[in-house]
Amino acid sequence: MSRYSVMFIYFDPFGIKTFSDLVSNLSKKAAPAIRKRGFETYLSRNIHQVYPYKQGNIYVMSGAKYSETEFHIAEKLTTAGYHIMFPNAGDLGKTRKNDVYLYDTKIYVQYKAELKSLFGTTADVVKSRLICGAEQASIIVYDVQSSISTQWFIKGLRQGWSRNIRKILVNWHGRWHEFKKDDVFSREIHKILK
Repeated sequence: MSRYSVMFIYFDPFGIKTFSDLVSNLSKKAAPAIRKRGFETYLSRNIHQVYPYKQGNIYVMSGAKYSETEFHIAEKLTTAGYHIMFPNAGDLGKTRKNDVYLYDTKIYVQYKAELKSLFGTTADVVKSRLICGAEQASIIVYDVQSSISTQWFIKGLRQGWSRNIRKILVNWHGRWHEFKKDDVFSREIHKILK
């Protein structure tokens, strides 16, 4: 060792310690733009109709089939920051499973989702609608249209939850909430759904 020592000061405000951290950091920032470009390219190459809203749009692809109820749920869902796409029959395969594709307007990740309205007031109705939806998609969009009590609603969610469900989006008294399994089975859900 020499008589002179050199001192290096390592300053890393972004937490990038390795090359893989750098690549990961860049991809996280670039990925939404790339996905958005892919989404826009897909739209430009396919016939569709656009229904613009403030925080998201509804895209109805040529040949798409949907009910009036599904469209009303989609309209409400735009306020939660999603673009909603009703795909054509060919995109869904021979047997239609999910109702729509959701695109988060910030990160443009695509989710297959099933739209469900709830008019019943018992936990059994919530449970059966959730089980039915889980067979069609891993994300369930629940538009609560009844005066069901918070306790019955939560009980139905807990009883109907299955491995197939990734998350649910719930329109509860005009406000959208997103719940994963841990959220549904936590005590906090009672405070959120007042």
